[in-house]
Amino acid sequence: MDLSIFGQHMRPTTAQIDVPRTYDSHMRWVPKLGDVFPNFQVAHGDGVFDLYDWADGNWVYFFSHPALFTPVCTTEIADVAAHADELASRGAKALNISRDHAADQTRWLQDIERLFGLNIDFPLLSDPDGTIASACGMMHPSEESTLCVRKSFILDPSLRIRMISEYPMNVGRDFEEFLRVIDALQATESNSLVAPGGWMPGDALLVHPYSLTEEAQARFGERLQVINGYLRLVHPKTKAA
Repeated sequence: MDLSIFGQHMRPTTAQIDVPRTYDSHMRWVPKLGDVFPNFQVAHGDGVFDLYDWADGNWVYFFSHPALFTPVCTTEIADVAAHADELASRGAKALNISRDHAADQTRWLQDIERLFGLNIDFPLLSDPDGTIASACGMMHPSEESTLCVRKSFILDPSLRIRMISEYPMNVGRDFEEFLRVIDALQATESNSLVAPGGWMPGDALLVHPYSLTEEAQARFGERLQVINGYLRLVHPKTKAA
């Protein structure tokens, strides 16, 4: 496996994180909100998968799972595949990784497609030595020493990390929540708005706490509803009859 972080091509199975020189030598990069996700290359199919080339200006849902031919992971892969059209409508792609071998992944995907009547058209990357998983914080020794936890990232088109979540091995994820987060991120991009708890598309958004009410009034007009100094709703535009 050839892993490249921030464009630096290293020897096979070696991860390199490009951290500031001021970091102490014993420290390593840990994914955080707002970070630009590092690029990597890994053997995939008959070629080489390159994250940056593949993402190509899309939103990305990048997630790990512990092991193939296991019940919870099987249902999670099926859940993501079942929402393929909804992902595409948001300009988003799904990407999975685990520490399984590629030949075994192929057999497992054939099982899932047969069992659920689905077409799995997103990449499942093989990282048997855990090079990528370890560098991206997908392995937690206190949970399991050799397998990935259920970690998820949402990356925006500039490949910045916009969401990170971690689930234990015995609890499967609800993929609709990640679609909701993508919706909320897209609805609040560059407009001084934020999404309230439980927000769903079509619900009112909130004015950012550091934005002035006068500015919001000028921008949103009658759509603005002021409850108090810090709760200011912006209702969605009314569709033309």
